[in-house]
Amino acid sequence: RHRLEELANNSPTAELRQAEWASMALADGIFDRVWDESSKSPRNFGDMLNGIALLNDASFRAKAEDRVEPLLKEQPAHWHEPSQHENLDKDSVDNIRRAAIRALVSMNDHPKATFATLTALISRGEDVPEAAQGLRTIPTTSWPKKEQGIAATGLVTWAKTIPASDRTTPNYIEAVQLASDFAGALPSSQSAELRNDLHSLRVPVFIIHTIREQMRYDTTRLVVKAGEPF
Repeated sequence: RHRLEELANNSPTAELRQAEWASMALADGIFDRVWDESSKSPRNFGDMLNGIALLNDASFRAKAEDRVEPLLKEQPAHWHEPSQHENLDKDSVDNIRRAAIRALVSMNDHPKATFATLTALISRGEDVPEAAQGLRTIPTTSWPKKEQGIAATGLVTWAKTIPASDRTTPNYIEAVQLASDFAGALPSSQSAELRNDLHSLRVPVFIIHTIREQMRYDTTRLVVKAGEPF
C-alpha cells in the first residue's frame, strides 16, 4: 500500500493517480482511509473521487455514496480544510464537484435520488454540462417526471446564456438534446413553449452514448420532422 500511496501523491499523470487511489480503497475494503488521506489536498481529493468510477464492483462503489452526494449540495463544504500549501480556490471547488458528479453517477443504488441531486445543480446553474452528462447516464426508467420538467427548464435557461458562436460544442448540443428529451414530462402548454425555445436554440445534431456495463446505447430511436433535412 505504501507504494500505491507514493504513486497516488506523486505521479505526474492524473489517470495513474486516480487508479492508485481506487486501488488503495479496494485494498482497504472501505473508503474511510482514502477519504481522510486525500482530503488534505484538493488535487488528491479530486483524483480520489475520479478514481471511484474506475472500480469494477458496483456494490463497492456504492459504499461511497453517502460521502459523495453531500458534495453536490448547495454548500459543498464537506471535505477537510486543505493543507497550508494549497488553496481551496474556485477552480479546486469546481474540479471536486465535477469529480463528485462522475463518482455519483457511477453508483446504481439510488438513481432517482441522484437524478434529483443533479437536477438541483442545473437549476442553480452550477456545472450544468457535467450535470447534464450525468443525467444522461441514468437509465430512462429511473427518470422522475417532476425532476425531468425542472431539469428541462433549467437546461433551456442555461442554453440561452450561451453565445450563438458556442452552440456547436458537444456539451451544448448534448444539454439541449437532453432538454428536448425531458420536455415531454411538462404539461402540454409548457412543453410546447419549451420546445419552441429549443427550436431556436438547437442545431440538428444527435449524440448517442453507450450505457455503462450494458451492451446497448442510451438512444434507441431518432425522430425527425417530415420534410426537414436530417
